[in-house]
Amino acid sequence: MNMTKRVVALVAVVSMVFLGGCFGDPAPMQPKSVVVIVKGEDPVEMMARAVELLGGLESIVGDAKTVVLKPNLTGLMGGEYKGVSTSGEVMGALLGEIRKCSDAKLTIAEGPGGGNINWIMRATNMEQPAKDYDVEVVNVLTAPRVKVDLPNGQAYKSYEYPQVAKEADVFINVPVMKTHQLSGITVGFKNLFGYFPGGPSGRDRGIYHDRYADALIDLATIRKPDLVVVDALVGMEGRGPLWGSLVKHNLIIVGTDMVAVDTVCGALMGQPIELIPYTNKAAKLGMGVADLKNIEIRGEKIEDVKKDYEQPRWYVGVQIPRTPELIEIIEKLADGKQEYIDNRDNTVSSVEYYFADKHLTPDTKKYPLRKNTGFTVTLYMKWNTDVIEFQTRYNLYHDDLREAAEVETRAWIKENLGDIKAEDIKTLPLGGDWRGRKE
Repeated sequence: MNMTKRVVALVAVVSMVFLGGCFGDPAPMQPKSVVVIVKGEDPVEMMARAVELLGGLESIVGDAKTVVLKPNLTGLMGGEYKGVSTSGEVMGALLGEIRKCSDAKLTIAEGPGGGNINWIMRATNMEQPAKDYDVEVVNVLTAPRVKVDLPNGQAYKSYEYPQVAKEADVFINVPVMKTHQLSGITVGFKNLFGYFPGGPSGRDRGIYHDRYADALIDLATIRKPDLVVVDALVGMEGRGPLWGSLVKHNLIIVGTDMVAVDTVCGALMGQPIELIPYTNKAAKLGMGVADLKNIEIRGEKIEDVKKDYEQPRWYVGVQIPRTPELIEIIEKLADGKQEYIDNRDNTVSSVEYYFADKHLTPDTKKYPLRKNTGFTVTLYMKWNTDVIEFQTRYNLYHDDLREAAEVETRAWIKENLGDIKAEDIKTLPLGGDWRGRKE
């Protein structure tokens, strides 16, 4: 080391000692958030190992009189629930670990999407462990709510929140690890969506979609989960949360910092975690850690058990006026056709034409990330019967790809369907017509 560098180093050391003496010791390093990853085949053994690596549940539930667990119970009536909803195997293993150190009243509280809560619990094998451990089941869509004012709310200044969860001594979030066509991934934060009011069926919750990221942060502010237990025995990729492909991942992930848990899960799925809308904002608000460098991973290493899940896709919806002549052209050009039957009266509810990627010409110079997946054309037989709807999919995370998909669709319409006025080509709102909630 030369003389100049020696002098600079000595000055730096002296300055630190002097400033420390004048102003006190430097602030201690903040402890890292801990996230546990366990891989295996037996959920009971995996859960016991995860709890052990976390440091036990005594400090979380030991003194609690009431514990509320929020699984992800969703799906279509009569459909497949594996990889869609939290499994009874993971819930049962968790309930068993809680009972080892607590005699608190246990409640499963969820606002089920797309079905009856008792039916979904039966389909997911959750009904039996709930009986075994004397767990009350509450449908928060019809249960009492309390108004919570949030003067500093990110989306809204007040919410009607489930009373059973608001008043619980301990709140445990038990999501599934999936991709999601709206939010990119759905793990801890997105699982809270089930606590928005939505009428008896939950359908009215769609009004929260337009500001979902900020609204989810608000829900986590109202009642921060004390523990997050992620069911990643079977995950879902692509068209999650309902229609994606299943991924056998054989993981359970646990932690007390929901921001850190979601960040780790995003990394385990190979998703661009820096683009997940709520984790990074929540971290900036001091709600947790979204930087992998500041998260202590116990158990498996991310790089050893990571799988690259197919990214979720959304679509650009474009409508044009419907005429028999245009339908005839579309019929001739399409690569495939499928009719969808309304089971209520056995009639055709819609006809969908599929166009392969050869039909669109992406501008890869302007949009280098654009992957051409073709598009579909839908004719509705019972509603919107005066329009033809185009749906062109794109990777969810990249806003410029939405623009690319629309440009390509409009170019195809102009080239193949004749002289349609520009004002007659209407772009639909993202993913459908969601009307935002009004304060």
